Amino acid sequence: MKALVVVRQMMLSVVLACFCMLSIDRALATPWSNTPAYKVSNAQQAARKVKGKYGGKVLKVQRTKVNGNSGYKVKVLRDNGHVISVKVDARTGKVSGN
Repeated sequence: MKALVVVRQMMLSVVLACFCMLSIDRALATPWSNTPAYKVSNAQQAARKVKGKYGGKVLKVQRTKVNGNSGYKVKVLRDNGHVISVKVDARTGKVSGN
């Protein structure tokens, strides 16, 4: 009788463990639909993107809103001596302004 109880408890534990593993597997496989994918995720990436397009020396990078999205304002000293401010949309990666 005791052996039957132990076997039932073990079977129940195995079924619960399988159920938990399936639940975790599905949760990890489901993408977060309300989390936007960012093409530029930090200030260094924004600086590299602007430097690649305009050249010169990056003086300052600030977080800001660009077209309603998260983004960066990058101040650059160009090779011709002019200082420009350029905005980078973090979501799209688009560089605008000069």
